[in-house]
Amino acid sequence: MVATPLHTEALARLAALFEVELSTTVTDAGQLQNASGLIVSQHTELAPAILRSLPSLQAIGLTGAGPGLIDLRVMTDAGIRVTHAPLDDAALLARTLFRVLERSLNEAARERAESR
Repeated sequence: MVATPLHTEALARLAALFEVELSTTVTDAGQLQNASGLIVSQHTELAPAILRSLPSLQAIGLTGAGPGLIDLRVMTDAGIRVTHAPLDDAALLARTLFRVLERSLNEAARERAESR
């Protein structure tokens, strides 16, 4: 189950390998009863009691820099792996800054050419 916004390409990659169910929230165990994996934002609060009651859940993937609101000790005790994607935000920022720099350089070159 994917319960956080993901880029279309990332969703397509997941769908090529897994049966993907999209949701806007994760609020109860019934919603996740058959989920073997869960992708959420690091800001999503997941009640330990709900997560422990999910026999099929094997892994939780978090978007963001750290474990956020997930109790890692509870997940370890339950045999549920937790991972996160710390570089996604950094990579996006780097690409954005590169584009800004590229535009600024192009603009400066254009202004310089016009002033000659």
